Amino acid sequence: MLVAAHQKGELDMPFPSRRFIIDSAFAIPSKNPTSCPVIVKFASAFIRNLIFSYKNDVLPKIPDPVTHRIRSKFAIYEDLTPANFAHLRALTEDPRTTSIWTYNGMVKFRVKDSETIYRSRSITDTVDSILKPKQNPLP
Repeated sequence: MLVAAHQKGELDMPFPSRRFIIDSAFAIPSKNPTSCPVIVKFASAFIRNLIFSYKNDVLPKIPDPVTHRIRSKFAIYEDLTPANFAHLRALTEDPRTTSIWTYNGMVKFRVKDSETIYRSRSITDTVDSILKPKQNPLP
């Protein structure tokens, strides 16, 4: 991801060494034997933002056998609260969403046939409630 950032002119060579990129990292025990979540704390907000900016360009892609969408083989998420993570997952399951991500804990997404970026303001929001046109109150 840092190579992609360098190619786009956002990061100069030489790259910082690993000890200056990652502050700490640890694995979280999982009930799923095929995956093990890892929490990584980056030493720099700048590097963290580059990682999140270029993850979709760099991570290998595979077809999802259930939804038939092309997805990254590996998932990189912010360290979200359980409620925010459940909300992200719920919005991801909606067949209208084409891409969904978080930025500083805020869930954002696009829907099919639109380049508009929608933002969820609450964990109770649904795709329907976000896409529903706002009614202007009468004076």
